[in-house]
Amino acid sequence: MDDDFNPDPNGNFYEDVFIAYRVGNSWQTPQSIGSNINTKNHDASIALSADGQKLFVYHSTTEDGGDIYMSTLKGEVWGVPEPLNSNINTKYWEGSVSLSADEQTLYFASERPDGYGGKDIYMSKKQADGTWGKAQNLGPKVNTKFNDDSPFIHPDGITLFLSSEGHNSIGGYDILYTTFKENDWNTPTNLGYPINTTEDERFYVLTADGEHGYFSSDRKGGFGQQDIYRVNPGFFGEKPILALVVGVVTADNKPVDATINITNADSGEKQGSYHSNSSSGKYLIALTPGNNYKVAIEVEGYEAQFQYVNVKSLETFVQVQQDFNLVAKNSESSTIKESTEVIQTQINEQVKRYNEEKNAEVYEARVYQELLKKYGDVKNDSTEFIVEIGTFENPSDFNPEKLVGLGEIKKRVDDKGNTTYSIGPFKSLLEAEIFKYKVADKDTSQHNIVVTILDKGQRKIVQQYYSKEYTRKDYVKPTDTKVIKKKDNVIALNSGEPLKNLQKDEGKTEISGLTYKVEIGAVDNPSEFKLQYLEKYGKIESKKYPDGKTRYTFGPFKTLAEAEAFKTSLVEKEAEAAKSFVTVFFFGARKTLEEHLNPCNPNAPTDFTSFVGKDLNDKTVYAQLIELAGNNCAEGLTFRVQIGAYRMPKNFKHKNLNSLEPPPALVTPYPDGITRFTMREFTTIKDAEAFRQECIRLGTTDAWITAMYQGKRMLLQELIANNFFNKKIN
Repeated sequence: MDDDFNPDPNGNFYEDVFIAYRVGNSWQTPQSIGSNINTKNHDASIALSADGQKLFVYHSTTEDGGDIYMSTLKGEVWGVPEPLNSNINTKYWEGSVSLSADEQTLYFASERPDGYGGKDIYMSKKQADGTWGKAQNLGPKVNTKFNDDSPFIHPDGITLFLSSEGHNSIGGYDILYTTFKENDWNTPTNLGYPINTTEDERFYVLTADGEHGYFSSDRKGGFGQQDIYRVNPGFFGEKPILALVVGVVTADNKPVDATINITNADSGEKQGSYHSNSSSGKYLIALTPGNNYKVAIEVEGYEAQFQYVNVKSLETFVQVQQDFNLVAKNSESSTIKESTEVIQTQINEQVKRYNEEKNAEVYEARVYQELLKKYGDVKNDSTEFIVEIGTFENPSDFNPEKLVGLGEIKKRVDDKGNTTYSIGPFKSLLEAEIFKYKVADKDTSQHNIVVTILDKGQRKIVQQYYSKEYTRKDYVKPTDTKVIKKKDNVIALNSGEPLKNLQKDEGKTEISGLTYKVEIGAVDNPSEFKLQYLEKYGKIESKKYPDGKTRYTFGPFKTLAEAEAFKTSLVEKEAEAAKSFVTVFFFGARKTLEEHLNPCNPNAPTDFTSFVGKDLNDKTVYAQLIELAGNNCAEGLTFRVQIGAYRMPKNFKHKNLNSLEPPPALVTPYPDGITRFTMREFTTIKDAEAFRQECIRLGTTDAWITAMYQGKRMLLQELIANNFFNKKIN
């Protein structure tokens, strides 16, 4: 555009709003959010509400200094943005904003002349009529004589991030945070290097659980001007504390725009009002600690549902899921559903687990940030810093291929036989910390990366070397880093070992890819199912299977023990549930528990003659083969899922599969000079196929099954010619 906002190829580029979706761990190509929002003038996305259904955008025209607008998501369409009222927008610049999770408080930046200088951050409270009230400056602790901008109020309601050119910034805009305690904002704390640089860092946004932070920066090494960056973990100081409740609201089993009213259960005071999305039914509410809440889910013409949630003494972040299905008033299945405790039960279980596992994680994180600020740049000839990637009980669980190019990987074996892999040394704690992030970015499956210190040749962990900095009296310093246990329970899922483990520890083992459900009924016609009333014990899921039956289940559960305990409790309370049983799901493929514990038939009298010469790339033929051969097995026969074959192994990228434990394994180059990458090993082709489909879902569309017989790689056609080693086909 030229200065008159007319199209001009030699003019200026004005901003538009784009949207990108994440599939697995990959962001897809951004696309325009649509003509309802984007105009020929400046249109920038500046904030999103906690539930994702209100988008704040910045518009500028020749008539104003730049104003804040809001667009609301209706189903899948963003509405035309409406300007905020005159208490927010003035003739001066207003260009950044953040809405509290309860949607009762708005934080925004403005250049109006009554501030402390330049841009200041203000707040406004929602009035009884739904409009925004008079703006209030956050005061001199937050605002300076320089520009203070980009507010973001975390869903916990008390942590505010901002960007400022004041507050002793490193240079340009720096990101800081402040917390609201005892009716005042604390003096903002600078996040420090490497988040902040001598360039501009702005618009910091922290996920609800505090694990990821996102911000923009024009530092060197980007693709252009302001680029988007991510930091993990994203919290600094105290980790956020709140209860995040997510789920889906349906009416007569169809997604619906429901009103979700939150009130203080003790005082009756309204705390917030939310809506589920009309197309998906999805909702999200954030409940801050210190209150006992009543949650009402309401749709006109349908029976309301209620939940009471007490988070008065909550001390950690919890996230729970609860779906609601409303039924029409006066219908046959209509009953007034008074409060249930499904949400509260889930919260209590997570809090119990937190208390059981709670150590000094938050305290350690806060002290470590202080160490980086005080000693990060300190260098000493007698001290070196090492980045330890992890200490493994089983060294074969470590895959160095992902870290090629970062430097020499060294290993150390301790007196217990554990192997530690590391890179270094580095001259300062800060250098090692920055390199630690590079390692984490290269290999996202590593979660135990730490910095250790060589003090005059003697290895020490951070808590030992900086022992005087850990002053809390009840804090018990760790003596060493965590050891990563063997992954035997996921390496060969059906080899027999994991099943022995399941039985040995009474089903408490949690195995990657396995979930469990309690099946309470299976019918040919859904109208025949008569146990809907059991939904008071949790959500009942219904699904129609290829055999034509619709099955009804509770779950999923992470362990067999959890599923069995639920089934036992259910049967004790409800006699009609006596025929319930536990089913096993391996990446979505259903089995009975008996089929899982006895996964194959080594003497299956199966005839594969009809598949000889058939094209297995034909989806129909392939599906018939998997169905027929699914449970066949033979001694010495295993199946692997091949995800890549390369002449140059370093060219193979598979970050999308690193979340699947164990990660891809390198196979020794074959005589043809090709290196093959495979994942997992199975005794039946049916389980291998279920895992192949999971790889495809995560983006590796050319995954396929390869067989190994007595150490020799074989094609499926060779197995067919031998009836999967049951008998020879003539």
